[in-house]
Amino acid sequence: MNETVRLVPATENALKLKRQKEEKKQTEKALRESEEKLRMTIDYSPIGVCTTDLQRNILTVNSAYCKMLGYSREELLKMSFMDFTHPDDRQKNAELYNKIVKGEISFFDIEKRYIRKDGRTIYVLLRSNLVRDDQGNPLFEIAVVEDVTERKKAEEAVKESEKKFRSVVENSHEGIFIIDNVYKFIYVNDEFCKISEYSRKDLIGVDFRQFLEKKSKNMVEERYKKRQLGEKVPNRYELEIVTKKGEIKTLEVSASILNNKSGTVSTVGQVLDITERNKNLKSLQEHDALNNALFEYNPIETIVVNNKGEIMRVNKAVETNRSRLPKSGDIMYKDFASKYSIDMFKELMDCIKTGKIKVFPEIKYREDRYYNATISPFPQGAIITAQDISKQKLAQDEINRSLQEKEVLLNEIHHRVKNNMQIVTSLLKLQSQSIKDKRSLELFLNTQNRVRSMALIHEKLYKTEDFSKIDFGEYIRNLIAHLLISYHILPSQIKVDVNIKDIVFNINVAIPCGLIINELVTNSLKHAFLNCKKGNIKVAITRKGTNGYLLVVEDNGTGLPSEAIELEDPTTLGLQLVSSLVSQLKGTLQYRYKEGAVFSIGFKTSCK
Repeated sequence: MNETVRLVPATENALKLKRQKEEKKQTEKALRESEEKLRMTIDYSPIGVCTTDLQRNILTVNSAYCKMLGYSREELLKMSFMDFTHPDDRQKNAELYNKIVKGEISFFDIEKRYIRKDGRTIYVLLRSNLVRDDQGNPLFEIAVVEDVTERKKAEEAVKESEKKFRSVVENSHEGIFIIDNVYKFIYVNDEFCKISEYSRKDLIGVDFRQFLEKKSKNMVEERYKKRQLGEKVPNRYELEIVTKKGEIKTLEVSASILNNKSGTVSTVGQVLDITERNKNLKSLQEHDALNNALFEYNPIETIVVNNKGEIMRVNKAVETNRSRLPKSGDIMYKDFASKYSIDMFKELMDCIKTGKIKVFPEIKYREDRYYNATISPFPQGAIITAQDISKQKLAQDEINRSLQEKEVLLNEIHHRVKNNMQIVTSLLKLQSQSIKDKRSLELFLNTQNRVRSMALIHEKLYKTEDFSKIDFGEYIRNLIAHLLISYHILPSQIKVDVNIKDIVFNINVAIPCGLIINELVTNSLKHAFLNCKKGNIKVAITRKGTNGYLLVVEDNGTGLPSEAIELEDPTTLGLQLVSSLVSQLKGTLQYRYKEGAVFSIGFKTSCK
């Protein structure tokens, strides 16, 4: 009985121990399962997890951590935490780690940079905790690391975007402002300050309305009331502000409403100073009004056509002067034309095509009506101006008839003068035949040649169509030929060279010049070659400046010493006549002896 009693506690202890073993096994199994689940959870976590010893050598890493750095698990287990930390971040990381070891902080968060195996730098957000034993001694570090490179890039992009936006706003050529719901400025850019001539300090926190001109202030308040009532108001409008200098400027405003997260409402506006633009616009409108008045009330008929010749616009002169008015769209010179100007359409199209202005001095409109016209093309068509010249044409025709009559009369006068001089020449010649005195005969011959010189002028005028211009070279050649015949001189004895090219004079210059040459050449023919069988005479006229001329008559005869000639008070009739004629031309006379006689006469005339 006693033995049986003693066996019961032993059995109970055995059973208890067995149960304890089984419970331990179950606990260990559950722990292993829990550890495996935890390991798998950590390993498959999308966030990197690692542990390090107290020297910061890697103890464990999960797959996400390996993928983040580009190293294998085996490679990382041989590395220190600092091996892939960016050099610029190591000191800060070490300082925080020392604090956590010393117990100054329980954990720390740090944004730092890792250098991956491929050399690329990434940004991570790391949270570090230090695991301690029951006595508080540090055992190992556990770090949870999230790759925030993309977020960092996005933040940098946002910062850069904000920087660029601020730069754009600050450097904008338009003024930009923001006002709150009680009209107070909360932001202005430099351009707005420049426009208003106030500084930021003057504006920020100040009521926007106090800078407005009275009408603009009323308009802004009215718009605000309408907006409060839910009515739509235009986002773009004009207002006038009073600058710091007291000037009134007109601004074009484009405003938008901003609803902030806090529920407050503000207004952002862009302003452009259009003061000068409005002044220029007003000036342009006045200019357009003036141009329109010049077009409409111009007494010259003006018609505008497009590049197809269709009439676009006509002025009042057309409406006043024409018996039939064109319609808009009529084809000029086809639908709107007289029977005499129907061919003008081709001329119009040619002008538009070539871009060249063409003037038509006279276009017949009716039997008794004439117009002049000008076609002035421009890129989109042409402007045709026309003026009634019927009265002018009648007057011009009358003038032309009168001129023709006067030309006939003048021609007849020159013809009669020439004939009268020829009669005088013939009488002198007849009279000279009865003169026995050699000296008297010479005087008659000289007079005869002088008359002949003037008669040649009238003969040329009789034959020419322009009474104001005489070909002086041809005239002198004819004159000298007559002189050679008069003195019975053969061309083989005395050669006369005439160098007068493209010289034309009117009768007032031609007669004195002709008489001067007559006297000087006659003098050479009579006196320069008495002891010579042959000689040369040169007659030349050259231009000097714009309207100056130099007449030179020279020979290679015996000549006269300079002291024998008194040009100021000549004794011979010939030189007296030459001196008088030079004075008539308001010229100067010079003589020099250079292997013969050389006479130079300088004078000016408006003849070309």
